Amino acid sequence: MADEKNESSSRQNDLDGLSTRLEDARKEQDKKRPGPMTETSSWGMASRFVGDLVSGMIVGGCIGWFLDQVLDTKPWMLIIFLVFGIAAGIMNVMRSAKELNEAAQMRENEEKSD
Repeated sequence: MADEKNESSSRQNDLDGLSTRLEDARKEQDKKRPGPMTETSSWGMASRFVGDLVSGMIVGGCIGWFLDQVLDTKPWMLIIFLVFGIAAGIMNVMRSAKELNEAAQMRENEEKSD
């Protein structure tokens, strides 16, 4: 019975030591992680910005073309909705850039507080 208590106590100590080492390793790994704008993430963000802008143009152009075909108002609906699509694409790009900026600021604040 005493052996079981000693054995369970030593196991608990081993687990506590393991938890501490894991916590230290995770903190060390977090320090090694790259900042918010590495080459890979900046390429991904640039691709997202271009995709948002181009998709807005395509959707606006398609809607305008379809309405021109249905309403026989060539090329006015195409022009109007293409402008709307470009505006929507620019708004999406600005929204994405704002989110990226806020995430970078939060990470910077976390690093300062540590």
